[in-house]
Amino acid sequence: MISLRPLSLNSALVCFCGLLAAVPLAAQNAPPAAPAGQQPQQPQPPAAPQPNRNNPFETVPQAAPPPAPAAPILPQFEAPKTAEPGQAQPAVGSNTIEGIEFPGARRVPQDTLRAMVFSKVGDVYNEDTLKRDFMALWNTNRFDDIKLESEKGERGGVVVRFVVTERPVIRDIKYEGAKSVSTSDILTGLKNARSG
Repeated sequence: MISLRPLSLNSALVCFCGLLAAVPLAAQNAPPAAPAGQQPQQPQPPAAPQPNRNNPFETVPQAAPPPAPAAPILPQFEAPKTAEPGQAQPAVGSNTIEGIEFPGARRVPQDTLRAMVFSKVGDVYNEDTLKRDFMALWNTNRFDDIKLESEKGERGGVVVRFVVTERPVIRDIKYEGAKSVSTSDILTGLKNARSG
């Protein structure tokens, strides 16, 4: 308690000095007393400052609103023409890819493999692009062997075949002959050997 006493005296002294300083300021801001018999005048708000006519920043010209955009002109498209059963399909050029096939693919769907290659049906037959397609398929690590074949198609184009041999999948591992050790102990030992 002794240590708080000087603080409380100091804080009282500071408050007292603050009040002494505030009294003269309040007297300066007080409106003059009205003579006897008259009502005191209401304080009037300060007058708004007059704009300086020489200041270019006081009056900012307003830009005219932009004109409304005209309705966009949409191109008119023709409906696609469907081939009637009696009509022949359009001829395909001799160096156009007529089809892409993936014989040997069982687990991976044909559409997924077509999405992995860069060449598409209707593109120009290009050896460099087909080499890039071959490498894209090989880098998936799904196939043990890939052979690229091409032959003339029925409509005069080229049919490209990627003959694939899928990698075998390990479905189960059996530990035959282990009588004194259980399968779970073997798997735990393999897991610890791999992490170490």
